[in-house]
Amino acid sequence: MQWANTATSLSQIARTRGDLAQAERYLDQVLEVRRKSQLDSLFLSSSLNGLGNLHKARGELARAESEYREAFAINDKLAPESREVAGTLENLGGVAQLRGDWELALDYYRRSVGILERVSPGTVYWAKALANLAQALEHFEKFDEAE
Repeated sequence: MQWANTATSLSQIARTRGDLAQAERYLDQVLEVRRKSQLDSLFLSSSLNGLGNLHKARGELARAESEYREAFAINDKLAPESREVAGTLENLGGVAQLRGDWELALDYYRRSVGILERVSPGTVYWAKALANLAQALEHFEKFDEAE
């Protein structure tokens, strides 16, 4: 699986350079390999989240949501109450927010913060989740709760 890790790194480099098409090609290859050899693994979930992030960056929200949902199912099965689950909930919240479904985004962000308060309080992951939650609360003008 060293190849998959290398290809994942190459996809991140390609994305940083703005070559989303090349990044997607790498991630598609990684996903194909991991679907065959690491079905229902956190590695597969990570690849799905990466591909979802790429599709979200392109504005392909339906594809991103599908990949995030598949990643969530794997994470929730293998590592419930984990940073992986919380991160995938944040990704789903981001898609909902971009679609203008603030209620759903708020639900995802609250669930993510709840998990991170138990497993990673005071970390950068927790802080990011709180910032997303605060943004959604501000949208509903729930300023007291956002503080």
